[in-house]
Amino acid sequence: MRISTKLIINTVIVAVFSVLISTTLIGWIVYSCADDFLEHIATDRFISLRDSKIDQIRNYYNTMEKQVLTFANDYTIVKAMHNSNVIDKKFHQIIKQHKEKFQYSDVLLADPNTGNIIYSVMKGVDYTTSLINGPYATTLIGDVFRRANSATEKDFIAMTDFAAYLPINNYMAAFFAAPVFDADNTKIGVLIVRISPAYINNVM
Repeated sequence: MRISTKLIINTVIVAVFSVLISTTLIGWIVYSCADDFLEHIATDRFISLRDSKIDQIRNYYNTMEKQVLTFANDYTIVKAMHNSNVIDKKFHQIIKQHKEKFQYSDVLLADPNTGNIIYSVMKGVDYTTSLINGPYATTLIGDVFRRANSATEKDFIAMTDFAAYLPINNYMAAFFAAPVFDADNTKIGVLIVRISPAYINNVM
Protein backbone atom coordinates (compact mmCIF):
# COMPACT_ATOMS: atom_id res chain seq x y z
CA MET A 1 0.00 0.00 0.00
CA ARG A 2 1.37 3.35 -0.91
CA ILE A 3 2.24 5.78 1.86
CA SER A 4 -0.22 8.32 0.55
CA THR A 5 -3.01 5.72 0.66
CA LYS A 6 -2.11 4.81 4.26
CA LEU A 7 -2.07 8.45 5.17
CA ILE A 8 -5.50 8.99 3.63
CA ILE A 9 -6.93 5.93 5.40
CA ASN A 10 -5.44 6.99 8.74
CA THR A 11 -6.72 10.51 8.24
CA VAL A 12 -10.20 9.20 7.43
CA ILE A 13 -10.16 6.90 10.46
CA VAL A 14 -9.07 9.77 12.74
CA ALA A 15 -11.69 12.04 11.18
CA VAL A 16 -14.46 9.46 11.59
CA PHE A 17 -13.38 8.75 15.14
CA SER A 18 -13.35 12.49 15.87
CA VAL A 19 -16.80 12.90 14.34
CA LEU A 20 -18.12 10.01 16.45
CA ILE A 21 -16.66 11.47 19.61
CA SER A 22 -17.96 14.94 18.75
CA THR A 23 -21.40 13.59 17.86
CA THR A 24 -21.57 11.59 21.09
CA LEU A 25 -20.39 14.58 23.13
CA ILE A 26 -22.85 16.94 21.43
CA GLY A 27 -25.64 14.39 21.86
CA TRP A 28 -24.85 14.04 25.55
CA ILE A 29 -24.77 17.82 25.98
CA VAL A 30 -28.06 18.22 24.12
CA TYR A 31 -29.64 15.40 26.15
CA SER A 32 -28.34 16.86 29.41
CA CYS A 33 -29.57 20.34 28.52
CA ALA A 34 -32.93 19.01 27.35
CA ASP A 35 -33.26 16.96 30.52
CA ASP A 36 -32.50 20.02 32.65
CA PHE A 37 -34.89 22.10 30.53
CA LEU A 38 -37.72 19.58 30.89
CA GLU A 39 -37.06 19.28 34.62
CA HIS A 40 -37.16 23.07 34.90
CA ILE A 41 -40.45 23.19 32.99
CA ALA A 42 -41.95 20.46 35.20
CA THR A 43 -40.78 22.23 38.37
CA ASP A 44 -42.24 25.54 37.21
CA ARG A 45 -45.51 23.82 36.37
CA PHE A 46 -45.76 22.19 39.80
CA ILE A 47 -44.98 25.50 41.51
CA SER A 48 -47.61 27.25 39.40
CA LEU A 49 -50.14 24.50 40.19
CA ARG A 50 -49.34 24.68 43.89
CA ASP A 51 -49.77 28.46 43.93
CA SER A 52 -53.05 28.13 42.03
CA LYS A 53 -54.38 25.64 44.59
CA ILE A 54 -53.30 27.88 47.45
CA ASP A 55 -55.11 30.83 45.85
CA GLN A 56 -58.27 28.75 45.37
CA ILE A 57 -58.32 27.65 48.99
CA ARG A 58 -57.50 31.17 50.23
CA ASN A 59 -60.33 32.59 48.13
CA TYR A 60 -62.68 29.91 49.48
CA TYR A 61 -61.92 30.90 53.07
CA ASN A 62 -62.23 34.61 52.28
CA THR A 63 -65.60 33.96 50.65
CA MET A 64 -66.73 31.89 53.63
CA GLU A 65 -65.79 34.68 56.03
CA LYS A 66 -67.78 37.24 54.04
CA GLN A 67 -70.80 34.92 53.76
CA VAL A 68 -70.89 34.16 57.48
CA LEU A 69 -70.45 37.81 58.47
CA THR A 70 -73.19 38.89 56.06
CA PHE A 71 -75.54 36.17 57.29
CA ALA A 72 -74.87 37.03 60.95
CA ASN A 73 -76.07 40.58 60.24
CA ASP A 74 -79.01 39.44 58.13
CA TYR A 75 -82.51 40.48 59.20
CA THR A 76 -83.63 36.83 59.27
CA ILE A 77 -80.95 35.79 61.77
CA VAL A 78 -81.52 38.81 64.00
CA LYS A 79 -85.30 38.23 64.02
CA ALA A 80 -84.83 34.51 64.62
CA MET A 81 -82.64 35.20 67.67
CA HIS A 82 -85.30 37.59 69.02
CA ASN A 83 -88.11 35.10 68.39
CA SER A 84 -89.00 32.86 71.32
CA ASN A 85 -89.99 30.17 68.82
CA VAL A 86 -86.74 30.20 66.81
CA ILE A 87 -87.68 26.93 65.05
CA ASP A 88 -90.56 28.87 63.41
CA LYS A 89 -91.09 27.48 59.87
CA LYS A 90 -90.54 30.79 58.07
CA PHE A 91 -87.11 31.20 59.67
CA HIS A 92 -86.24 27.56 59.17
CA GLN A 93 -86.99 27.65 55.44
CA ILE A 94 -84.85 30.74 54.84
CA ILE A 95 -81.90 29.41 56.85
CA LYS A 96 -82.18 25.98 55.25
CA GLN A 97 -82.17 27.52 51.76
CA HIS A 98 -79.07 29.51 52.70
CA LYS A 99 -77.36 26.34 53.93
CA GLU A 100 -78.15 24.47 50.71
CA LYS A 101 -77.19 27.37 48.44
CA PHE A 102 -73.71 27.67 49.94
CA GLN A 103 -73.34 23.93 50.65
CA TYR A 104 -72.80 24.20 54.40
CA SER A 105 -73.05 21.03 56.47
CA ASP A 106 -75.14 22.81 59.10
CA VAL A 107 -76.16 26.25 60.34
CA LEU A 108 -76.63 26.71 64.08
CA LEU A 109 -77.62 29.52 66.43
CA ALA A 110 -76.43 29.65 70.02
CA ASP A 111 -77.57 31.70 72.99
CA PRO A 112 -74.74 34.01 74.15
CA ASN A 113 -75.51 33.61 77.86
CA THR A 114 -76.15 29.90 78.25
CA GLY A 115 -74.27 28.65 75.20
CA ASN A 116 -77.30 26.52 74.32
CA ILE A 117 -77.68 25.66 70.64
CA ILE A 118 -81.23 26.91 70.15
CA TYR A 119 -81.41 26.22 66.43
CA SER A 120 -79.84 23.78 63.97
CA VAL A 121 -80.87 22.96 60.40
CA MET A 122 -79.72 19.35 60.78
CA LYS A 123 -80.76 18.95 64.44
CA GLY A 124 -77.96 16.53 65.23
CA VAL A 125 -76.94 15.27 68.65
CA ASP A 126 -75.24 18.60 69.40
CA TYR A 127 -78.58 20.43 69.05
CA THR A 128 -79.91 21.85 72.38
CA THR A 129 -76.60 21.17 74.16
CA SER A 130 -74.60 23.96 75.82
CA LEU A 131 -71.35 25.10 74.26
CA ILE A 132 -70.29 26.45 77.64
CA ASN A 133 -70.64 23.36 79.83
CA GLY A 134 -72.24 20.72 77.61
CA PRO A 135 -70.69 17.53 76.17
CA TYR A 136 -69.20 19.32 73.14
CA ALA A 137 -68.02 22.47 74.89
CA THR A 138 -64.38 21.37 74.69
CA THR A 139 -64.55 20.50 70.97
CA LEU A 140 -64.01 22.75 67.97
CA ILE A 141 -67.57 24.05 68.04
CA GLY A 142 -67.20 25.08 71.67
CA ASP A 143 -63.94 26.86 70.91
CA VAL A 144 -65.33 28.77 67.92
CA PHE A 145 -68.44 29.73 69.94
CA ARG A 146 -66.42 31.16 72.83
CA ARG A 147 -64.21 33.24 70.55
CA ALA A 148 -67.16 34.65 68.60
CA ASN A 149 -69.13 35.19 71.80
CA SER A 150 -66.31 37.24 73.32
CA ALA A 151 -66.23 39.62 70.35
CA THR A 152 -67.46 43.18 70.71
CA GLU A 153 -67.45 44.08 67.01
CA LYS A 154 -69.93 43.08 64.30
CA ASP A 155 -67.23 42.28 61.78
CA PHE A 156 -65.55 39.63 63.96
CA ILE A 157 -65.20 36.14 62.53
CA ALA A 158 -63.79 33.03 64.21
CA MET A 159 -62.81 29.82 62.45
CA THR A 160 -61.23 26.46 63.19
CA ASP A 161 -59.08 23.93 61.40
CA PHE A 162 -60.58 20.64 60.27
CA ALA A 163 -60.77 17.89 62.86
CA ALA A 164 -62.87 14.86 63.71
CA TYR A 165 -66.23 15.88 65.17
CA LEU A 166 -68.00 13.32 67.37
CA PRO A 167 -71.65 14.36 66.68
CA ILE A 168 -71.17 13.43 63.00
CA ASN A 169 -69.50 10.08 63.69
CA ASN A 170 -66.04 11.63 63.87
CA TYR A 171 -66.10 12.80 60.26
CA MET A 172 -63.92 15.83 59.57
CA ALA A 173 -65.46 19.26 60.06
CA ALA A 174 -64.48 22.89 60.48
CA PHE A 175 -66.48 25.79 61.90
CA PHE A 176 -66.98 29.49 61.25
CA ALA A 177 -68.76 31.67 63.80
CA ALA A 178 -69.77 35.32 64.14
CA PRO A 179 -71.61 37.25 66.86
CA VAL A 180 -75.16 38.41 66.17
CA PHE A 181 -76.06 41.95 67.27
CA ASP A 182 -79.43 43.66 67.22
CA ALA A 183 -80.17 47.23 66.11
CA ASP A 184 -79.13 48.54 69.55
CA ASN A 185 -75.72 46.85 69.17
CA THR A 186 -76.57 44.33 71.87
CA LYS A 187 -75.18 40.87 71.36
CA ILE A 188 -78.10 38.47 71.10
CA GLY A 189 -76.52 35.31 69.77
CA VAL A 190 -73.80 33.52 67.85
CA LEU A 191 -74.16 32.19 64.33
CA ILE A 192 -72.17 29.01 63.67
CA VAL A 193 -71.61 27.39 60.29
CA ARG A 194 -70.20 23.87 59.95
CA ILE A 195 -68.44 22.85 56.74
CA SER A 196 -67.04 19.59 55.39
CA PRO A 197 -63.64 19.21 53.68
CA ALA A 198 -65.33 18.28 50.36
CA TYR A 199 -64.45 21.50 48.53
CA ILE A 200 -60.82 21.48 49.65
CA ASN A 201 -60.51 17.79 48.76
CA ASN A 202 -61.82 18.55 45.28
CA VAL A 203 -59.32 21.38 44.86
CA MET A 204 -56.41 19.25 46.01
